[in-house]
Amino acid sequence: MRFLVLALVLFAADASAQILRPATPIALPSSDDDEPEMVWRYRPSGGTALPVSGRTSSRVLSGTAWNGLNGGPIYAIEMGERNDRPCYLKVFYTRQNAQYRESEEFEICAGSGPTSSSRRRIGAATPAPGTARVPALRGLQVCSNDRNGSNYRVKGLRVRMGRSHETGSGSVSNNPSGNDDFARSNCRDWEQLRMCPAGQVIVALDVHYSLGGGQGAITGLAPRCAGPVEEEIESPECGPGHC
Repeated sequence: MRFLVLALVLFAADASAQILRPATPIALPSSDDDEPEMVWRYRPSGGTALPVSGRTSSRVLSGTAWNGLNGGPIYAIEMGERNDRPCYLKVFYTRQNAQYRESEEFEICAGSGPTSSSRRRIGAATPAPGTARVPALRGLQVCSNDRNGSNYRVKGLRVRMGRSHETGSGSVSNNPSGNDDFARSNCRDWEQLRMCPAGQVIVALDVHYSLGGGQGAITGLAPRCAGPVEEEIESPECGPGHC
């Protein structure tokens, strides 16, 4: 099967059926302080791209940290369906001590969106602004309907939770009490568990999907992981919330 590696914009032949909606940043007040501004970043250098949980197919990158664009830990995921097809995914992530709490949607539901009754969100609640112990996904595992070919679909999801400590030199801890999951009635086979290495959290996802008849189905998720690193902002054009 031919792979398409796509970052935030989809270039498939029937791209009109696919929608990726980035969130609008929330602006912070400007500061006249002469002290150098510091920002927590999650860089791809030193990070880890994990294999897919589920089956590989065409894919799109969801989440901005892997491109070095000020993104941060993913703390929750929402999935939805239409016509028994998992065609919607939304990731929730933070930036800079949760001052920016954003989300990004991926939709291949033929423009109709998922049904409201099919939407399931798992993970952590939205963190309070300014928290230094940021909730974050450390691992995930999809459940499939165990079908062949184009009938293969994701029908459930488990997440392993942790915290990214954006203080001192930066660190990551586990939070097993926050682990979460959902499974639909035709969830038959739990696929591979994909866990970030020590000191890293999930900051982006490769969403694997198939398309047919104008509507698609999500077939797998592959986490991309990185750890917190505090860096000095180098120019006025590269400030909190934009770079």
